[in-house]
Amino acid sequence: MVTMPWSPSCEPQEADVLVVASDARLREHIVEVLETAGYTVCRADDGFVAIDRLRSMRLGVVVLDLVMPVMDGLGVLAHFDGDLPPVILMSPDAMFDRMTAPVDSPVFAHLREPAVTPILLAVVAAAHEAAGWRLLSSEG
Repeated sequence: MVTMPWSPSCEPQEADVLVVASDARLREHIVEVLETAGYTVCRADDGFVAIDRLRSMRLGVVVLDLVMPVMDGLGVLAHFDGDLPPVILMSPDAMFDRMTAPVDSPVFAHLREPAVTPILLAVVAAAHEAAGWRLLSSEG
């Protein structure tokens, strides 16, 4: 297994949200929305980096882009036996109605991208609550 270097903005131990998207503009928009709302966020720009982070970090929620060139979101999910935090899949309009997640997957929600900010924040909060995750910013 190849271990990818940690991004300077990502603590290797834990984060409230892991944002996985190959499109830098989409990824950074989601990160900005979540960080502004007070979440601790880690980034991954492809499926292989996401797998590495999912195996080595404690995470509350994963926001996972379905369409990525190196490994898509379903490819990432296939590497795990359901032992994941809640996953929020995002996909473009063209794929939204055709996509279904495997029945035993940890997919909590499926949103169209780009997600409207209040909807994204509400779904992330609901996923954290469902998982019993306590925000890192509230620990102390």
